[in-house]
Amino acid sequence: MNAIENNRLERASNQKNKIMTSRKAKAPARGPPSSRRGTNGRRNARSEQAKLREAVLVRKQLLADRDYAEAVIEAVPPLLVLDQKLRVQTANESFCKCFKISLRQTLNRRVYELGNGQWNIPELRTLLEKVLPRKSLFKDFEVTHEFESIGTRTMLLSGRQVDNIQRILLFIEDITDRERPRPVPGLRRFVTGGSSRRRGMGS
Repeated sequence: MNAIENNRLERASNQKNKIMTSRKAKAPARGPPSSRRGTNGRRNARSEQAKLREAVLVRKQLLADRDYAEAVIEAVPPLLVLDQKLRVQTANESFCKCFKISLRQTLNRRVYELGNGQWNIPELRTLLEKVLPRKSLFKDFEVTHEFESIGTRTMLLSGRQVDNIQRILLFIEDITDRERPRPVPGLRRFVTGGSSRRRGMGS
């Protein structure tokens, strides 16, 4: 009887050992906790460095694009960039030289407040106010005016939206010294306070 009982106990012990051995074989090998933390830390550090390098490259590209845009703006004839309230956000060097005015006297002022009110023209204001809401543009709006610093000059104004941004580009071209064409019959001209104005083509 004792022999039978001993055999049963031995078989049970062997079975238990087999199960424990099988579980150990299936369990994944794990390194020490400190080793795992070190690996994860190095991974995170590499990821942060990659993100930092990418951010630096993006910033350099944005700065290059900005410098290019500013160079183009400075190279063109007199130009103003206006916001939704017709305040001057940008005035290029050509504008300041042409009208003998400083940036300080120009920026953040409404366009019709500049100088001695040379741009305070109801028709021009109406055209400008339509540009952003209607995504419209106008071209060759003529203004002849006695400017404070440069005397009587004739200017052509053209305006349009800057892509999808809420900004208006206002181009100004001095045509005073051009050979004047003969008057066109039926052309509407407006004379107010010594200044004559002609509506240009708009859309």
